[in-house]
Amino acid sequence: MKKIKQDYPDKEEQAKKTFELYKKYKTNPFSGCLVVLLQIPVIFALYYVFYKGVVVDKSIIYPFIQAPEILSTKFLGLIDLGQKSLFLGVLTGLSQFVQGYLSSPINTKKVEVLKDKKDKVDFQEQLSDSMQMNIKYILPIFIGFVAWKISAAVALYWTVSNVYTILQEWYIRRKLSKNVI
Repeated sequence: MKKIKQDYPDKEEQAKKTFELYKKYKTNPFSGCLVVLLQIPVIFALYYVFYKGVVVDKSIIYPFIQAPEILSTKFLGLIDLGQKSLFLGVLTGLSQFVQGYLSSPINTKKVEVLKDKKDKVDFQEQLSDSMQMNIKYILPIFIGFVAWKISAAVALYWTVSNVYTILQEWYIRRKLSKNVI
């Protein structure tokens, strides 16, 4: 990508070469969005169900099945999933921080050595570093706050999803380190 930016100063030509690169390696830059789009209906459904409460319609149940009189929304008997939970909000924020930390690329050049006075870090690279910093530090605070303010069911879902992603990232990095060495 950096070579394309250096070799082709024209933005249209950069875009064309970038899409050719994606096509060559069979990569879709928008594939990460699909996972988020699939999770949004689940988050809204969890919020709606626990906000409105769970009501069992006895007319759709077989006659030989007894409908429960009271439905408990407590998770493991400890946390009411219909209420706010500070504990799950903080846990969601922490798991989001760990996920963001693990999923960010490893930057080997912490200190940029300038060869010439003309050689400077461009605006796009600075913007990218700034966005990465926001995702790593600000987004977990925001997500933790949102998870605290809405029902604990959404916070629990978010935390479990983050923990799964952390484990997946750890497993993939472990496999890659074994193959490289």
